[in-house]
Amino acid sequence: MVKLRLVQRENQRGSALVLALMAAALVAMAVLLTASYQQIHSNAHTHEMRNIELTALADAALAEAMAKLAEDPKFDGAPRHVFGAGEIGSSISQLPDNWIRIRAVAVMGNWRATITADAKVSLSGASLVRWRYRQGPN
Repeated sequence: MVKLRLVQRENQRGSALVLALMAAALVAMAVLLTASYQQIHSNAHTHEMRNIELTALADAALAEAMAKLAEDPKFDGAPRHVFGAGEIGSSISQLPDNWIRIRAVAVMGNWRATITADAKVSLSGASLVRWRYRQGPN
């Protein structure tokens, strides 16, 4: 009987080692998954902040063009200049039948946002009718 107990202890030691290694592997996988999730979340947050800032800058460029156009109906755009965390600028093209096309551009780092807007010009000023927003690498 003594010999039988020694065999059981050896088997128990082997299975304990296997269980310990499996537990260590599971902990390592959990740590790696957590680190990956945090990295992905951090990248998504960075991209979202850039998108929000670029949208705000492009809106500012369009607002600036509309304000200048209200002051001077012959205004044809503003050269690119520093504004906030980036640069903004605009150009205005005359279209037939008292329509104009405003192209407002915002640049931040290697990214650009552009709003192309069509406006109807009347005696009371210009009214935006339609616009398109685009964003992407410079």
